[in-house]
Amino acid sequence: MIMDTLTASLYNEIFIFINKFAEKYLFLSDLKDIDQSHIDDSAADDNGQDLSNYNFQADGFKTSVSCNSIILNNGGGDLRQKMALRYRKINEIYSNYCDKLEDLMDKDDYEHLQDLIKRFDLFSKNWIHPAIKALSFIKTRSNCLNVLVSSSPLIYTLTKLLIFQLGSYFSIGNVYSCAKTSKEHTLNRVLNRFGSNCTYIVVGKGSDEQQLSQKLELPFWPITEREHFESLLNAMHYFF
Repeated sequence: MIMDTLTASLYNEIFIFINKFAEKYLFLSDLKDIDQSHIDDSAADDNGQDLSNYNFQADGFKTSVSCNSIILNNGGGDLRQKMALRYRKINEIYSNYCDKLEDLMDKDDYEHLQDLIKRFDLFSKNWIHPAIKALSFIKTRSNCLNVLVSSSPLIYTLTKLLIFQLGSYFSIGNVYSCAKTSKEHTLNRVLNRFGSNCTYIVVGKGSDEQQLSQKLELPFWPITEREHFESLLNAMHYFF
């Protein structure tokens, strides 16, 4: 019971940190109700203007969206443009700081994050380390890519990748959210993007993911124990 209480407390602390980080750096309040599946989905509305001196807090986007969110899908060109600028800024932040968060964050916040990660590793029995080892191996291969399909909204997905130090293993262009669509639709989007001449391996833990992989005739690698990452790594060495 004490362990359950401590674990719940830690997860709550991480949840609060995720929200604060997403709010501070990734426009959570502005974009949480108008999330998109991929970072480039709004690129067509980006006018390419210089963002170095752009004042996101004073451009009226938050107030306009809270009152007129439906306009984004019905000809609200100015709002869509401001949304696109925010996603471009997110792209810049993620790409520039995914492997050096200490240069982005305040010292106290960064130290707090390191403490959270250490405690998370303890409670999760270092799950993240074999995962990083497998992701790192895949990244180092010139003909391989790590692609993530997440059921969380895109802003939260990118935040989690950054704070759990996984951002450097996933290019932001290879991160997809299926929060507002289906996993099948999103996987098909990935397949259409990379084509049929690639070898795909779907890594997941749910039976729905396994069934979808079978439906799409894709090999599935289940991850329910940390040792499964080691097995995946061995398979990558010898068979793929």
